[in-house]
Parts: sequence; C-alpha cells; structure tokens
Amino acid sequence: MSYANQYDGLKMGCQTQNRGILRSMESGERGRPRLTVKGERTRARIVAAAARLIYEHGVASTTLDDVRAAADVSGSQMYHYFPDKDELVQAVISYQADVIAGNQRQADLGSAEGLQAWRDMVIAHARSEAGKGGCPLGSLAGQLAETDPHARALLAGGFGQWQAIIGEGLRGLHQAGQLLDDTDPDALAVTLLATLQGGLLLAQVQRDPRPLETAVDTLLQLARNGRPEIPDGNEIPLPESKAKPQAIALALRARWHWISRRVIAVRKLRLGGLSEDERRSTLQDRTQGSGVRSQNRTSASRRPWAVTGPGPLTCGFNRVSDGT
Repeated sequence: MSYANQYDGLKMGCQTQNRGILRSMESGERGRPRLTVKGERTRARIVAAAARLIYEHGVASTTLDDVRAAADVSGSQMYHYFPDKDELVQAVISYQADVIAGNQRQADLGSAEGLQAWRDMVIAHARSEAGKGGCPLGSLAGQLAETDPHARALLAGGFGQWQAIIGEGLRGLHQAGQLLDDTDPDALAVTLLATLQGGLLLAQVQRDPRPLETAVDTLLQLARNGRPEIPDGNEIPLPESKAKPQAIALALRARWHWISRRVIAVRKLRLGGLSEDERRSTLQDRTQGSGVRSQNRTSASRRPWAVTGPGPLTCGFNRVSDGT
C-alpha cells in the first residue's frame, strides 16, 4: 500500500490519513517541555517520517538512521527529540491514533447517509489497494502488544478513543430510529471496530477486500433490520484448493471414525476381548477397504493384528505388534 495515498484529500477509513492531522503534532504532548514552533515542526516531521516507514516496513525493520534520512534531519537533531527508538515508536502510536480519531470525527456516523459514505470510503480504499496495508494502529498492535507494555497501553488508549468516537455517531443514528430499538450503540461500536479490524486483517493476508466488505455489510445489515443482505459476489473467498473444503471435512471425519474403530479393535485384541464377529469385521474392513492383493489378504489372515487403513493415511497402524 502506498503510504502517500493516505494524504490525498479527506479520507474516512482506518487506513487513511490527511495533512490536517499533522498540525496536532505541533500542540505539544503531556510531560514534554514546550518546544518552539520550529522545534515542533521538526519533531512532527520526524514522527511523520517514522510513521510512514514503520507502516511500510514494520517496527523491527525501521532504524533511527532510516528515519533521520527520511526526515532530512541531522543525527544531533534526531537524538535531541528522540534519544531512543522506543520513545519514537510511542510517538508514532500517538500520531496514528490522533490521525484515525480526527478522520473518524469527520465521518458523520450519526446519519444513514454518513454511515454509508464512511463504509463506501473504507471499502473503496481497501479495494484500490487489493487489501494491502491493513490498519496502521492494528498493525502496530500486532507487532508491539506482547513485547512492550507501554506501547500496549498507548494502543489500548488509541483504540478506546476510536471506539468512543464511533459510539457517539451510532448513538445519534439510534436516536434517529435508524437502528433496532434494543441496540446498544456502545456495544455496537465495539463490534463495528472489531469487525473492521478483523476484516482488514483478512483482506490484507488474502489480498482481497471481499472479507472486509462482507463483514462490514453483514454487521450493518444486522444492526439495521436484524438480517444480513449481502450482494452476490461479495462472499468470503474460499481457500485456494482444488478440492472443496466441505468434501475435505467429510473425508477427514470419515477417516477419523475409521481410525477410532480400528484402535478400539486392536486394543481389544491385545487384551483378548475381541469377539469372533469383531475379529471377522476387522479383517473384512482391511481386505475390502485397502484393496490389497490376495497375497496381502493371506498375510493379514495370519496376522489379524496387522490393521491397515483404506488409503494412504494409516497413522502408524499399518502393523501393530502383538507383543510376541
């Protein structure tokens, strides 16, 4: 995904950003000494460059030298604003959260038209990029949540802010009678945010925006009238396989049942608890299911414990010793 596309006018999706948000970097952060106007702009340029590089290449693959070169600042300037990488990454998290919050506030989720426009903008952007990129905040969560407690707290705060803004819009939509009467707007905001994140992730790994489109459309239809109405052609794509997943599932289930029966039969045989009918059934399954030649059938009759499955998958039960 081209990060530069995020600055092309006003966008209303998780993946998109606009220049106006850069000014939020100039207002100063809590706990940091007030900078001059020039200093604020330099710092904002560094953070914006870091956000772009981290979004495109990941946290681990982005170095301070990379950021310094991209922001066109000296080494001393870089160290003055960000003595270490952790502090820079935390600034990037706050930056991305502010960008998303600003965009979401400009999306009018309090009206049916505004909600549809926001939905269309998100889907159109994902479609134009073939699902690439994902969510800037979500991708940071995947990289940092388990390794950096401070970063995780900032990410949680960013998602909480995002959720609250969505909830504000949905409350207006609920008051306008555009949602089911028993809908909890705050709960729907959590669900919509989770749906958006999951849909973006699936679209990213499958390089196909249809999972995102299907997920968002299904949720919005359920919220409006309690039943989904997904247009033809927007179904979630099946895994790339020559065999149909349903057929594979049925085959695996049948195989598992067969193995279970054979394991029980072998255990009974070892313990001397296999009846004559069960012994005969075991031998019959072996000779009929496996399609072995008469020579193998003769061998099996001499060794009834040599249980063989009806296909190439035998899970180690081709030959079971009787312990002698």
